[in-house]
Amino acid sequence: MREFVVEHAMTKMLEKRIHAIWYCIPMTDNHRTILAAEKMFFNECETGNVPVMVLLTKTDALNFVAIEQLQERGFAFEEAKKKAAEEARDILHKLLENIKNSLGTCKFPPQYYLPLTGMHEETADCTVLMKYTANALTNEGLQNLVISTQQNNIALNIEFAVKKVIEESLWKKISLNKKKLQVSLLLWFPFELVQWILFMMQVS
Repeated sequence: MREFVVEHAMTKMLEKRIHAIWYCIPMTDNHRTILAAEKMFFNECETGNVPVMVLLTKTDALNFVAIEQLQERGFAFEEAKKKAAEEARDILHKLLENIKNSLGTCKFPPQYYLPLTGMHEETADCTVLMKYTANALTNEGLQNLVISTQQNNIALNIEFAVKKVIEESLWKKISLNKKKLQVSLLLWFPFELVQWILFMMQVS
């Protein structure tokens, strides 16, 4: 794996290059510790400018752990179910801190940590994952590619368009004429939507 990651992180061939790495750690055990293989990855795999994000997956399983712990403390099952979400958040927070402390001492620690829930469902919302991934990328062209191709959440397109065009223009004191501003903003939206917007602008 080390050779694959290093080779594809450093290659100049765009179609073979890794742009971001999602390293998944399942949260199916409230006593989860970092494995030797995980330590090895973050100590030996230099990814250069390729950001590595640790995704804490299957965090839903901590709800069952939370119910068990609450029952052990004397809560009835129904009451434990009501308090499970808050208890699970506390368990996840402790696990996350332990993982951060463990991986933070590695030679090439991850840049981001993101807990995920409900990702096994058909209606899973990947907006947060897409947002974190785009923010982790250091190349604005790649950020634009990630955001403009996703079509599940238009609010994300709007957020990045405003942040990358309007806010940065104000911060850098760059003056944009109306046409250039429109083009710059539209670049952050899906191609099909841009076509529709341009059509409506012509009609009106």
